[in-house]
Amino acid sequence: MRDENEPLEITAKRLVDGLIADGVRSTAELPPWLPADQYEQQHQAAVHVPRDIYEDLRARPRPMLSHLTYFEGWNSVVYDERTRTSVVVVSGGT
Repeated sequence: MRDENEPLEITAKRLVDGLIADGVRSTAELPPWLPADQYEQQHQAAVHVPRDIYEDLRARPRPMLSHLTYFEGWNSVVYDERTRTSVVVVSGGT
């Protein structure tokens, strides 16, 4: 939590440092593919890419950034070199 006496710039720096330290993972850490309902039950997350892409991400590891969204949600994204955009691989929370 932010101390109201602390400058906002310091709080923002802590947020970015935390994202970098804790948020960057490898796609090799993704759990094995499961059908959507089973994946959601076991991992409290939804898969947003087709099975072949998901399995390719696990087989050929790439950096993946996990970050908070809204109040209690999160996304894990990878950079797609072909489209030059970030793609949500999985998401969870509310």
